[in-house]
Amino acid sequence: ASQAGAAFAFDRAARLYRLALELGPRTSSGWPELQADLGEVLANAGRAREAAQAFLAAAVGQSVADSVDLQRRAAEQLLRSGLIEDGLAILDNVLAATNLADLAKMSKLGLYWQVLRTRWRGIAFERRDESQITRQQLAAIDVCWSVAVCLGLVEPMRGLAFQLRHLQLALETGEPVRVARALAIEACYASTQAKPANLERARHCVAESTRLANELAEPRAQAWATMADGVVAYFSGDFRKARSQCDRAQKIWRTRTSGAFWEIANSQIFSL
Repeated sequence: ASQAGAAFAFDRAARLYRLALELGPRTSSGWPELQADLGEVLANAGRAREAAQAFLAAAVGQSVADSVDLQRRAAEQLLRSGLIEDGLAILDNVLAATNLADLAKMSKLGLYWQVLRTRWRGIAFERRDESQITRQQLAAIDVCWSVAVCLGLVEPMRGLAFQLRHLQLALETGEPVRVARALAIEACYASTQAKPANLERARHCVAESTRLANELAEPRAQAWATMADGVVAYFSGDFRKARSQCDRAQKIWRTRTSGAFWEIANSQIFSL
């Protein structure tokens, strides 16, 4: 199964992982790990609902940190497959464990205040290695990322609350891959209002995200920065550039990453 997954034969890998799970006892110490591996290949195959079930099964009996991350991944798969309320229901425990429960109940006034606070802060950050950041801090960033990205096109106001916290946390911790990712998504959110000041901020975020992604040579960050550039061009009315950049982002996701079905689909929407 591991070899099949490494060769991008995700459906075959899923069949083999399921066979291993059927043959092995649930009491085995490796059983949760096999469930997590099954979830990973199912997610890579674009079978989001099945992947969520596998991640939830893997979360049972794990440490708090591992359980939170697996539940986050399950919720993200449900959100990506359009099961918004199911995904958000699973996130309740995750939000509580990462001190983010307030985001789900943020008022419009609170949201506007966070927008102003984020604008005043700017996007400067002190770069730090992932090993210098606590696991709980990284988990909080990743939870906000999962919700902000998945709700951007379907429930943008709810997604905005998570994106603002996502950007704040990423800049505070300074882990560069997550900063590049947060800046790309911030550009997408900012550009949707299509006001000159917002578009200027969006382009600034794209430029910094692109710089970081290229410096790190991280394919997913590069793809997101390119996609964000296309989205900003779209909302600016520059449709030729929008199509070119979204197509370029698709190529990066197709040739240099795995499991990017959702990202490819959304870049195709903007290309069309």
